[in-house]
Amino acid sequence: MPLFKVRFNLWLSRLAASRPCTSQQMAHDLLVGQWIEVNRDVGTTKSFLAYLQQRRFCPEHGWREIGTRAAYWDLNKEILARIYLHADGGIVMQRRNTDPGEIIFTLPPGNTFQPGQGFPLSP
Repeated sequence: MPLFKVRFNLWLSRLAASRPCTSQQMAHDLLVGQWIEVNRDVGTTKSFLAYLQQRRFCPEHGWREIGTRAAYWDLNKEILARIYLHADGGIVMQRRNTDPGEIIFTLPPGNTFQPGQGFPLSP
């Protein structure tokens, strides 16, 4: 199985090519789904894949501040990072061992339409 950093970089490239999300739950499902796919593709053990498939968006699995403007989860592997899932579906990953915390990944939200944008409704 490739090193964690190799799998992490594959994961980021797949996330970057993904469609934006519109909620925290959708963003979580994207993160976990892509992480499972990366690990499956590189030959991770079936037991680890089963473990990943059981991960949920809940405090018991490490997620904090669910339902607020930005829920987060701390990654404490070879890469120390915090993953933020914004209420609008945006995803931000920030290093925790640099000052200020370096942004290592962003995926803007899918629902970015604001009233007043777009084409006028009347002639």
